[in-house]
Amino acid sequence: MQLKTSNSLKINNQSHDNTDPTSSMSWGRKMQKLNQIKPIIQEQSSHIENKNTFSLNYSQTHNALRIIDCSLGMPGHRCARHGSHLKDLIDINDFESYTDPLGKSEYRQAVADALNNRHFSSTANILNGNNIAFTNGATGGFRNVLQAVPGTLIIPDLCYPGYSAMAKIIPDFNRNFHEITSIKSDRGLPTAELIISQLDKIAFMQNKDVKKLQTIVVLTSPGNPIGRSFNKQELNIIFKALESYSNTKIVVDETYHAISFNDEEKNSALDVIDLINPQIIVLRSLSKGFSLPGIRGGLIVADSCLIEKIQTLQFNNVVHANCFSQKLMVDSLKDYHYEKDAGQFYKDRVLPFHNFCKENNLVPKDETLQGGFFVLSDFITMQGNALSEKAQVILQSFNYPNPIPTQVTDVITAAVDLFDKTKIIAVPWFREGCSEELKNSEYLLRFALVHTENKTDDLIERLKEYIEFSNTTSESISESDSSDNETISKKLKAA
Repeated sequence: MQLKTSNSLKINNQSHDNTDPTSSMSWGRKMQKLNQIKPIIQEQSSHIENKNTFSLNYSQTHNALRIIDCSLGMPGHRCARHGSHLKDLIDINDFESYTDPLGKSEYRQAVADALNNRHFSSTANILNGNNIAFTNGATGGFRNVLQAVPGTLIIPDLCYPGYSAMAKIIPDFNRNFHEITSIKSDRGLPTAELIISQLDKIAFMQNKDVKKLQTIVVLTSPGNPIGRSFNKQELNIIFKALESYSNTKIVVDETYHAISFNDEEKNSALDVIDLINPQIIVLRSLSKGFSLPGIRGGLIVADSCLIEKIQTLQFNNVVHANCFSQKLMVDSLKDYHYEKDAGQFYKDRVLPFHNFCKENNLVPKDETLQGGFFVLSDFITMQGNALSEKAQVILQSFNYPNPIPTQVTDVITAAVDLFDKTKIIAVPWFREGCSEELKNSEYLLRFALVHTENKTDDLIERLKEYIEFSNTTSESISESDSSDNETISKKLKAA
């Protein structure tokens, strides 16, 4: 299978304008500010004639709706094990001396023992403390890997945008910045065939022997923005296919590993390998499955040579994990029973919403989610929806390029229209390195189902009416009165 050139992204020290409407990172942050500007929009609503007749039947007034914020990926469940247990872990002796850059040796060995018991069926201890490094979350671990490993970064086209953002600013061990390429994946899961095709393309462009090419392949399982996982067979096929590419590292980001909808089918790269493969690097985190993002606890599991290189870098880069997060990681890995509770918590929220999206052709009919708490939906059918004058003012406040549209014309306007009509906040999402044609053919919105109080039924009801309205009306609205827009824009800017 050959990849189209238009789906490949090459970036090398490029600058990006934060006002670029096609930047998923900048627009994601701006969408999160919708909650803050809600009072101003509502205050001015009486001064704007809303020519869009949409209203939600089960609410007295549109503006009375409470916002459902589905933009932030903050875990909402509470781990029963840690609820009353955290204070018991605090020992003042842990904080009286500086920690090793990789973490305290006894904690690293304890983690290795726990992972051996969890993932390796043989009695042999495959892992030891020299294969473990504590990090500031999985993102900190990825940063450490980029600093220690040179080469071109290969990522799925639908993935966590922090990978490419980090690669643009973090040099490797040789002070070289990473080039980035993306793979047109099957909703976030690249195959071995696609990866090798991309390696061939990079080798041709760099005029190098493909087997000697220095690259970093990133796999996420389960993923963000889609909670799909590789099974053991798929991981094994990729690992076997890349064995002869000795300079290619495979980073398996298992940040959401603890959140599985079927505990019996929870797969890890550590379940596939019989011994530590120098090509394979596994990242773990306390943030998501353990619901402790404030702890900033993460792990790297890798070949001891790479861990040593990271240690050398960490001596000159004081960003290693603190002693408490190290101890908490050890404690968390000793007992996995709570994971079933975490998986059920998100399963009850994500799967009903995902099934609703299937029924309304917002996600592929055959798509199956294995974990995490995200749903990525395509709202292309909302193209042409009439934008209210309030929606146009919101776009104006985001410095959306003029002229401000009066209809839904792209994923940004779709997200604003959804918020305006339903008070649901979802993050606009873009494929990494996709062509303009593909970018304009998808209106991808990511929903995070993380609320402590289950709001899925309310979310579905609002979307159901929104979709019905969008499918039955073709009315458009006239452009906003410029004086009204200027008055409201001044208030928005002041806020």
